[in-house]
Amino acid sequence: MSDWEIRRTDQFQRDLKKLHKSRPVETAKVLLNLDTYLAALRQCDNPLQIVKLMTCVHREESGCHAITQQPLPRNAIPVRLYLYACVVNRVVHLICAGTKQSQHKDNQFCKEFIQNLSKK
Repeated sequence: MSDWEIRRTDQFQRDLKKLHKSRPVETAKVLLNLDTYLAALRQCDNPLQIVKLMTCVHREESGCHAITQQPLPRNAIPVRLYLYACVVNRVVHLICAGTKQSQHKDNQFCKEFIQNLSKK
């Protein structure tokens, strides 16, 4: 199967840098889960199937997927990476990242990002 292109937003880069400084263990774990997600996507080509296969991936209200660092290490703060896999042009957009506390704001950002993609 052909590969997917990965596009990182500037917001994702900033968020990841901030998370890496404040929560390095959680960030490392969620990045491993992202690698697993991308490997699964290359195999099945269907982002919706991955939600069923991986417990660390779930759909958010914004229409994107969130990847967590499950299983959650002891004393860890839940961290999420938000992405949108566009099947039509085979692009995975890494949109933003945050903690449970920023989930609402992150979902709003993702919703606007996805809406802007649809307009292009």
